Order: sequence, then C-alpha cells, then structure tokens
Amino acid sequence: GWQSSEGELIQLLRIAREARVTCRRLLRQLVAEGALVQIRGHHYGLPGGMNLVAGTLTMNPGGYGFVVPEHARGGEGDVYIAAPHLHDAMHGDRVTARVGRGRDDRRREGKIIRVLERGQATLVGRFETDRAGHSRVVPHEKRVVQDIRVLPADVRGAAAGDMVVVQITRWPTATRPPVGRVVEVFGSLDEPGVDTRVIIRKHALPDAHSEQAVL
Repeated sequence: GWQSSEGELIQLLRIAREARVTCRRLLRQLVAEGALVQIRGHHYGLPGGMNLVAGTLTMNPGGYGFVVPEHARGGEGDVYIAAPHLHDAMHGDRVTARVGRGRDDRRREGKIIRVLERGQATLVGRFETDRAGHSRVVPHEKRVVQDIRVLPADVRGAAAGDMVVVQITRWPTATRPPVGRVVEVFGSLDEPGVDTRVIIRKHALPDAHSEQAVL
C-alpha cells in the first residue's frame, strides 16, 4: 500500500530489535528529505501515491497561502491553499498537504493535513487591548494573519499601541488563536527611534524552524 505504520515497516523489513533505533532515525531522515511523508503519529506514506506534498507554507495577507514543495517532481509548482483548508498552520511552518486539481486544471490546490515543524516562534507586532480588556499582538509581518492573544500575566507592562516582541507559548488550533507572552517592549511608533529599533529587531529574530515555542 501507499502507507504503513512504523511497526508495520519494522515487521515488513524484518528489522532486528537492536537495529530499530537506527531504523527510526532513518525514517525521520527520509521524511526530512521528502522521500517519505509523515501522515499522523508514526504513520508514513509515499508522497506520489497519496497525492501528498511536504513543504513550507507561505501565507498571503489576504488569508490564503501556498505550499512550496521541498521536492517538486516534474517541474510541478506551488500548491494553493484556500483559507478554510489551512487547518492550524501559520506562515513559515513546514507542512504536509493533500493535493488535488484546481478549477482551471492548471493550478494545484490542496488541504493542509499536518504541521510537521513550526516556524518562527518570536514575532514583532503592535500590542492592542479591546474594550473587554482582552489583549493581543497584531504581527508586523502581514503574512502572519493570526493575531497573538496575550493573557494578563504575560503583558509585561505593554500599553495599547506599543510595539513589542511576543513569543508564542501555545500554537493555534483550528478553533482557537495562538497565545503568547510579551518579552520586549519598544514603545509607540510615534516615539523617536522606535521604528528603527522595530526594523532592526525584526531582522535580528531567528529564522523559521530555529526556535521552538515553549509548549
């Protein structure tokens, strides 16, 4: 078949007990190289036979995205992901998407079925508080389309309109937004030098995948 569990593969390949740790490491390496796709838990599949593709999600400020395949076959391009099919993925995440043909048959469209690796966990944004007293950070990076909710204990003295650095502490699900804590406060963009500090700090943040959220 096109998919098997880790246990089925170990049985099928007759892997000796003492070699199973090595086998699991090789499976992870094959996933990283795109030769296998990790579907859920410890289940693996062949990408081509299941119309699956692994790649990085690049969001558009309009709320839709594209998965850029890590191993495109036959010159196949990016996969369009409509907003309802993003699942709980964010800009910069490594994901697996199930691919189909779009309405014009030329553009591939898909649905994200799994987040393989989370992207950047630290973001620059504008701190805001609504009338009910709920706080959030609106990301400066427009391709991060989800606002980051901040609980009262994690505000760290930020005031409405301040530019801040927020670290994601709980990734989003399909039904709830991401949650984070303020780790640095710059002040309002109206204050001298804040805009420059924001730009410098934004470019100094770690690249996607190099920092994981505290879960």
